[in-house]
Amino acid sequence: MDSLTIIETAKTAASSFRQHVGSNEVWGVLVAALLLILFMSAVISRHQKSLWLNKLKKRNILTPPEQRFYRVLKTALPDKIILAQVSFNALITAKGRSVRARFNRLYADFVICSAHDFSVIAIVELDGETHQTDEGKLKDAKRDRILTRAGYRIERFSTAENLTGAYVIARLQGKTTA
Repeated sequence: MDSLTIIETAKTAASSFRQHVGSNEVWGVLVAALLLILFMSAVISRHQKSLWLNKLKKRNILTPPEQRFYRVLKTALPDKIILAQVSFNALITAKGRSVRARFNRLYADFVICSAHDFSVIAIVELDGETHQTDEGKLKDAKRDRILTRAGYRIERFSTAENLTGAYVIARLQGKTTA
């Protein structure tokens, strides 16, 4: 209920109340107090609903290690399109909401595409320290299973590796292994 509706309702109630009870000042004060309480609760409610907006902050799309690796990819693969932070929803489709719910909040760190037709050549993941934990390894295995099942090639690089352009090219061409 918005504040104007509350005020109109209270005015109507006060008017009806006066007709039945009389114009006793005590009742007038009570009705005014009720109006004030209803109005203030509407204002407070509206304010609390918008409080979450004050908590929003912008952030960088890529972490500093991801930014460095993006530059390595761009330099090493100048004839390719490099996309960052790509939703699995952009990469995979499936029938049924319950199936899509298994991957709709996941993102690929980088997607390397052909400049000709934007077909996906490989999905590249950059793994930091959190990926070395048991939980991180399980999450990565799930993501890899989903992407592989959908027909994509996944290459994982570690932030601990010396990620030079030559090394990245060799890995992507299959001339070396992780």
